[in-house]
Amino acid sequence: MKKIYDISVFIFLFALIFGTALPPLVYNLAIVFFIATTAVVIATRKLKVHINKYIIWWLVTCGFIIINITYSEYTENTYQFLIDAIVRFVILFSFVQYIVTLDDIKKVLNYLKIIGVLLVTFALFVERATFLQIGLGYSVGGLIIFSYPVTFIAMIWMYDLVKDPNFKNLFLTAFVYMACFFSTGRKAVIIPLIFLFTLMVIRSRKNVLKLARNLISYGILAVFVFYLSYNIPALYDLFGNRLEGLINSFLSNGSGVDESTLIRNSMIGYGLDMFLNRPIFGYGMDTFKSISNFGVYSHNNYIESLFSGGIIFFLLYYSIHFATINSLSNCLKKEIPYADFFLAFIFAQLFFDWGSISYFIYITNILLCMATSVSYIGKKTVIKSPL
Repeated sequence: MKKIYDISVFIFLFALIFGTALPPLVYNLAIVFFIATTAVVIATRKLKVHINKYIIWWLVTCGFIIINITYSEYTENTYQFLIDAIVRFVILFSFVQYIVTLDDIKKVLNYLKIIGVLLVTFALFVERATFLQIGLGYSVGGLIIFSYPVTFIAMIWMYDLVKDPNFKNLFLTAFVYMACFFSTGRKAVIIPLIFLFTLMVIRSRKNVLKLARNLISYGILAVFVFYLSYNIPALYDLFGNRLEGLINSFLSNGSGVDESTLIRNSMIGYGLDMFLNRPIFGYGMDTFKSISNFGVYSHNNYIESLFSGGIIFFLLYYSIHFATINSLSNCLKKEIPYADFFLAFIFAQLFFDWGSISYFIYITNILLCMATSVSYIGKKTVIKSPL
């Protein structure tokens, strides 16, 4: 049964990562197969189930959304949001039944690494042969829709490279991170660098010389990445121009800022102004796109959560992040495996949230769920005192 469960989890993760690239029927069957397999596993365990803080948090969130519907400006939007939240709760509850030990955590991370390489290969070489179009200056459309999963899977490969700097890890890390550039997303390039910086600080925190060496190495890498972005025309067209616009938005009063950044800044300003009118409860989940004139979500998790659920939902959402950071910090003292990875991931996600809505991105849901499981495992681990 364990092998079947392993296969179902791999298929499930494959479906989540490939997403809209799969036919809807195939995607849904993969999810149903995973949930059904989990139900059989629970039955073989005599109905014993595993719970972590993330599952409890998600259940509380569903309760909040139910209340949120009663005063939502667009009830239909919030109702659909609740349905999606309930589906995610079922999926994540099923997932928690699989990640019971650190070996299970390792297995899932390895699955994601493999799927990430397959995803990048598919997007570059299969999806409209986009890899061949780069030299001609065309947009790499096959990777745009995979920007989020590629971003976080690049972090997993970076983690393995830091732990074991061999040629295979170097090549595959570079291969997946290269796809972050071709996705045209600024976050896809910057967030893995923030993750790597945080990871280096965490892993060398007890050794000043090692910390200095790591930071110098990181600085050289960051400069190299930015140099390529500005000086290779194809990369500048894909990514560098948008990075330049983002930097200009902080250094100037609007000159040299790209249209995308200007729109996002307008969304932030509008969202903050509206939040101040309803700071406690907000306007209802998933209503920003309908209330504002932008017609889409706010592209900022902090603004979206404050606008939709007020300060209550904002504190509820980020409470699980900071509770897990605290637990993982204690795990570091016990040298629990993967505590450093998930700490760096959460810090990177907090930056990621400035440009995306993360609470309904499956890859972030999965990784945060794993982070809380690692913290729970670490809490149960007892370090024996030396005799």
